[in-house]
Amino acid sequence: MIVDIEQGRKSCTVKTLHAIAHAVSVPLGTLADSACGHDISATQPLNLATP
Repeated sequence: MIVDIEQGRKSCTVKTLHAIAHAVSVPLGTLADSACGHDISATQPLNLATP
């Protein structure tokens, strides 16, 4: 299953991605960053507070 997700043949839930990240001791953001190729280290945190 993981190889199918990795190669884009299958989709999965965020819950599954979280479990995979936890199993390999990698933060979910790092896992996502490596998948899409974007550098998330330079981004600002999302502010969800209501004004």
